[in-house]
Amino acid sequence: MPTHDPTFNRESILSLAPNPSVSRSAQTFSVPWSWHSIQRDEETLRGLFPLRGKPPLRVQIRLADLVATCTCAGKAHPCAHVLALLLVAAQQPEHVTQGCTQNWDAEDTARVAAQELLPIGPIKQLGDSAGAAYVRRRRARLDRGLDDLASWLRDLVGGGFTAVLHRPRTYWTDMANRLFDAQARGLAARIQQMAQLPGKSPNWPDLLLAQAGQLHLISTAFDRYHLLAPQQQADLHHVVGWPPLWNKDDCRNDRWQILGRTLLTGGARAEFQLWLWGLETGRPACIHWPREGAVFPQLQSGRVLTGTLQFAYGTSPRRAR
Repeated sequence: MPTHDPTFNRESILSLAPNPSVSRSAQTFSVPWSWHSIQRDEETLRGLFPLRGKPPLRVQIRLADLVATCTCAGKAHPCAHVLALLLVAAQQPEHVTQGCTQNWDAEDTARVAAQELLPIGPIKQLGDSAGAAYVRRRRARLDRGLDDLASWLRDLVGGGFTAVLHRPRTYWTDMANRLFDAQARGLAARIQQMAQLPGKSPNWPDLLLAQAGQLHLISTAFDRYHLLAPQQQADLHHVVGWPPLWNKDDCRNDRWQILGRTLLTGGARAEFQLWLWGLETGRPACIHWPREGAVFPQLQSGRVLTGTLQFAYGTSPRRAR
């Protein structure tokens, strides 16, 4: 994303902790001499954290958007090592060597590069096989949610839309909650929108049928997921609410004018969207930040930032970082 100078302090860093235990561990690990080495350049912060009788953990943070990788086996996102590294850099910068000269082995580098394409969120952990296992579990949860959705849609259409007017609100919220549990918050948000349609306008049955048809097409598309082009797979990720797949071949350097920002809600997590326009490429771009637990830059509309954006896969790619 375009460069800016985020100012980190102890409070803002610890606010990223997913639970108090991670926060306490991060403060314990934030002693400079607990680390083998810490290095930094304009884009990246790196650290080696020693383990008794084992290779040191490799921790890396991309400073522009706080995408972090750590080779520990922890399940917290972000982990204590990531937060500790940020704490050292923010509170005791004299212990940080300028310039990233560490040569991590080829296997580690390849693993980090491969994980970049896995839909596991903006701040992620890297274990020996943790990324692949996470994706398998997530897909299994989604498949269960899609099975529930297919059954629910058959009941919705088969029972006739007149019956929908007499359904309790739990008819909608229960299905939405099952999709949230399946980590398909994009589909859950669609169910919530459908719940508002019955009886609201003369053509509400047509609108409800269109929404149900779209959900059926999405569910059917996942049955043929591996036959789809990467751009079409990325579109499915988007409508389900999964993190994007980034296209390493679609990077654009430009002068990006800020158009504004919006708040995207749906489920337990809300996100800010920063909308940009490439003054030279004429290309729109949208950068997402979680509303909670992340540093969102305070940038005014109309301001122009110069930098390179990487775009996500999609038939009409606009998601960028």
